[in-house]
Amino acid sequence: MAKQQRSLRSDGYGGHGSMSRSSEASDSPLCLQSSDHPCLMIVAHTLDGTNYNSWAIAMRISLDAKNKLSFIDGSLPRLSESDYNFKIWSRCNSMVKSWILNVVSKEIYDSILYYQDAVEMWKNLFTRVKENNLPRRYQLEQVVMTLRQGQLDLSSYFTKKKTLWEQLANTKSRTVKRCDCDQVKELLEEAETSRIIQFLMGLNDDFNNIRSQILNMKPRPRLNEIYNILDQDESQRVVGVSSRPTSNHVVFPVSSCDPGSEFDFASSRKFSETKVFPLAKKNNYMGSTNLASAGQIEESKDQPKENINDDMSKEQLQQMISYLSTKLQSSSITSCPEKAIASTSTPVPTIS
Repeated sequence: MAKQQRSLRSDGYGGHGSMSRSSEASDSPLCLQSSDHPCLMIVAHTLDGTNYNSWAIAMRISLDAKNKLSFIDGSLPRLSESDYNFKIWSRCNSMVKSWILNVVSKEIYDSILYYQDAVEMWKNLFTRVKENNLPRRYQLEQVVMTLRQGQLDLSSYFTKKKTLWEQLANTKSRTVKRCDCDQVKELLEEAETSRIIQFLMGLNDDFNNIRSQILNMKPRPRLNEIYNILDQDESQRVVGVSSRPTSNHVVFPVSSCDPGSEFDFASSRKFSETKVFPLAKKNNYMGSTNLASAGQIEESKDQPKENINDDMSKEQLQQMISYLSTKLQSSSITSCPEKAIASTSTPVPTIS
């Protein structure tokens, strides 16, 4: 009877995922699903000797999801060959070994291929890569201390800093069990305070004001709360810059101040009150005169004296020349100061 029962159990090994009555439960580590096969890559990254920390975490997560974590942590050791579950255990062990070999580099692959158990593979990788991590830890410490925000936005800077902290923490040995005592809580608070200081030190100068406010807060906020405060401050500054009104420049048309330009003073009240028009008519200027150059003013002075004596006295003519020179200076400087021709250095002609 016992021999027949043993035969029935051995017949159950043929179907993929089938097992004996002692391991029929789906939560058993000896259970294999229809999607499990030796060529499966259960993590996205390949172990190359420099990324053991992240690779080991990803592998643990995947093996735990498949209920095969006990094959690498030693909680399910090799069964005796006389045990009726040995073949099932051996099949699951080989499956886990295949998953490990699929996600390591060629050099590492050759060095761990000949181990019989998956737990031996895992221990070898831990001893060779994990324990010899002083150079890696030095590198991470250096990057954490020198990392600055620079051209990164706040979210990218915080994510990169946090990733480095986690990688650095994973390089440290964890032989101490979890404890909720007050001393451990104080150590954790000190560790987070150190991270907060490192994070704030690497920020750009745009956060100087809000950084000073955070440092003076009591009690000290948590790291995630500090990030939220900084993110809100950055968003407010971005909104303030985008909503700032743009200045509207008004361009007034100005007339050219070239020496050949003519100024029409016929509409000037003060100018019309003087006796300019009789002189202008005699000189064929018809109410408008070219006073852009001092040479033409000299032409007016060189007119025959009998004409000047007939219409205007010397005092009146001197007043007219002074008035026109003053108007020419103010008009030239106001309209186009960069091209002003009339200046205070030009002497006012006098009538002798």
